[in-house]
Amino acid sequence: MQKDDQKKPGAGQAGPKPETAGGKAAAAGKAAAAEKAVVDMGAPAQSPGEVKSVPTEKATPGPKAAAGEKSAGKPAAGGKTFEKAAAGAKASEKAVMDGKDSDGERRSTRRAAAAMAKKQGKQPFSRTVMKLSKGMRTGSKSTIQYTKEVITRFNTFTQSQQSKRLSKLRGVNMTFPLFILLSFLILVFALMALDNSSVQVDRQTISLVGLPEDLEGYTILQVSDLHGRDFGAHQAALLRTINAETYNMIVFTGDMVGSSGNPQPFYDLLDGLSAKRPRYFIPGDSDPDILLKDPRDSGGTLEEVVFSDWVMGAKQRGAELLSAATEIDVGQAKLWLTPAAMLNLNITDSVKLLQDQITQETEGSLGGLEGDHNNLPFTTWRYNQFKATQDAIPKMSASDVQIALSHIPPTEQYITVSQELGAKGTRSYLYTPDLVLAGHYCGGGWKLPGLGAFYIPSTFSPRHGWFPAQQDVEDLKQLGGTLVYTSPGLGMSDRIYLPKFRLLNSPKITVLTLTSAIGDLLGS
Repeated sequence: MQKDDQKKPGAGQAGPKPETAGGKAAAAGKAAAAEKAVVDMGAPAQSPGEVKSVPTEKATPGPKAAAGEKSAGKPAAGGKTFEKAAAGAKASEKAVMDGKDSDGERRSTRRAAAAMAKKQGKQPFSRTVMKLSKGMRTGSKSTIQYTKEVITRFNTFTQSQQSKRLSKLRGVNMTFPLFILLSFLILVFALMALDNSSVQVDRQTISLVGLPEDLEGYTILQVSDLHGRDFGAHQAALLRTINAETYNMIVFTGDMVGSSGNPQPFYDLLDGLSAKRPRYFIPGDSDPDILLKDPRDSGGTLEEVVFSDWVMGAKQRGAELLSAATEIDVGQAKLWLTPAAMLNLNITDSVKLLQDQITQETEGSLGGLEGDHNNLPFTTWRYNQFKATQDAIPKMSASDVQIALSHIPPTEQYITVSQELGAKGTRSYLYTPDLVLAGHYCGGGWKLPGLGAFYIPSTFSPRHGWFPAQQDVEDLKQLGGTLVYTSPGLGMSDRIYLPKFRLLNSPKITVLTLTSAIGDLLGS
């Protein structure tokens, strides 16, 4: 530094001569400032012995040079900025030396991981997610632009080798629209499975004019169209729903076994009922026959000789087959349950015909005719059911409540014929039921939003079952003074030729409450 201080200024340079004391001080100040500026700008530090010269700009004489002379020994303009920068650089350098630069460490780690992934030909998923979220955080792009970028980057990622290995979809171009479609389908099937495995309760209040006081609030729980379905182990989900209800009687309106022929789901339901209430069931069109083809050779009761196995199994579990008019006493009031199949039959004439057939088959059996011998038990059983109904007719009165059980909902013509029989020939209240409980249609099976069911297996309905009215599928309606309730049921009808699951149609049981209160035309 001393050698540089002793150099004379060249031609055209301004400033004090080095021989004077003021000139020496000014020259020393300029040299120190220049050295400090080099250090502040990040130049490598040098020992005093290593510094041989400090280049300085040549200045032309003028007012600025003179001002420089006067301000010798003071920091140049912007000196404070340089000092702050130097202080920041020294602090950063010290943090790095001390190992406290966590951000630097994280950046170094990420750079190393990215370099390794690039070397292996992989695209880190976290990096993809960071890129996708960056635009949203900064808000630098419009929604449309950002969506396009998301789709593009998603397609790029899903087509990578890593994505194919993870998804095991080799050869499948997993584009964003395909991903959305698959996600939607998975969601739909999940919701559908959840809906099919849960059981809802439909509550109906039936208003009957002149209902006896003892029958006020009488509750009937209706279960229909199980079709051999399982609702959990041993019908756990179904039983939770049923056992949570309070009722006076439970009725099963057909197709509880279904075409599978497996009665165990029906048995599990009967075994799990907690309430010891009267239980009645009727067969459905998909159930196995209630009677055997050939009588049993056992020496038991007539029912044990003629009933099929599944009917006997249900009876052993406390359920009664409703095959004749049955009286149920409720206090001082009477409630009659009748199979709807008898509503279009002249009971008196039917009894006479069956009696004559028994006489004929008895003679044939005694004569060694095998056909008559095998038919005789079944004819006898049918005769007993009609005779029991005939004997019940005189006991019926206008104050009694008549309820018929029918698997297939009756048509208006069916109800009209029944009422004509009650008015003319037999003259019995049997033919004018107050209420008919039915099933069969399973709520239409599949329903469409805003349209309801698009098909039911009925040739008697308008349009032959296509796009039926809601009241024809399920719900309460009135036919010729008789209320008809059609249960949506639990399973899927074999007569509806669709995949065997319900769509937008939750399985249901029904709780019907009798009241004398006058509601609307169909009850409330």
